Amino acid sequence: MSLLSNTQGSPERVWSVLTALATFGGQSRAELESLLNPGSLKAGVTTLVNTANVRQVISAASSLGGVDGDRSSVSTHVGVAVIDQPSMSDWVHDVLCGIESSAKDAVVLETYAWLIARSERMGSMSWIYELTAESFADQAAAGLIGDDDDGGKKMNKEKVVAWRRWLVFLGLATAMPAPMPANPSPAARIHRELQRASAQGSMQSADEFLGLLSERMPYLDRGRLYLQACERLSQPSSPRRLSPVLSAALRELQDEGALDLQQLGDSPDVVSLSPDPTHPTQGFVQVSIAAGPAS
Repeated sequence: MSLLSNTQGSPERVWSVLTALATFGGQSRAELESLLNPGSLKAGVTTLVNTANVRQVISAASSLGGVDGDRSSVSTHVGVAVIDQPSMSDWVHDVLCGIESSAKDAVVLETYAWLIARSERMGSMSWIYELTAESFADQAAAGLIGDDDDGGKKMNKEKVVAWRRWLVFLGLATAMPAPMPANPSPAARIHRELQRASAQGSMQSADEFLGLLSERMPYLDRGRLYLQACERLSQPSSPRRLSPVLSAALRELQDEGALDLQQLGDSPDVVSLSPDPTHPTQGFVQVSIAAGPAS
């Protein structure tokens, strides 16, 4: 089953599986299920949660390639890659960025790329908040190719909930108070990837900067998943104008002091941001990336 089909496999639970295996070594499936589901004791009676839920967590970890084994025993090879949740987030992000479109879990980032491309077509992100989970899933599924490995749609209302949880964990969305859906924002992941690329403290042209982002985050403007989504929507990409999603994220990082988006006169190399009359920055030709904290 795919990552999103295992709806009980939340990011935190998958992290628990991998850290348990990294700490204690290979386990029989029975031992691992017992470790993850110790149950609760009340009035002398031990109550376990649904074992199927625990198995979904293990299945989600397996879908990402983090768990090896068979019906009798399991182990992990990821080790220190998941020593803490930020490292786990980086590892999952790298896995999802590196898989082919035919892989069952490609839907996670392909749907995100579709959302960004459709927001560009709509001119804003407001449409996201006007849809129910079911309506959003139907529209997303129509923009994707093929079915999930469970025989159903690549996206449905149950998978949307799991998808949004993973986006928040990956730094691609911000959790909002219920009943609002998570707000799509790659600002945290952009900041993280700039750190991982050792780009902090540098000055880059707009094209260099966007090239770096599209390579490390292929679902963003100019990236291969974004261009694929535009093609499926029969929507021409606009390399000199950024989508509302990426524009909002860059403005957020500028307001936080992580970036300085600079526009020099009437340069023909300017990259325009999606219009926002409330913000002074409407485009840039170069980017100053703030230095990270001293080590």
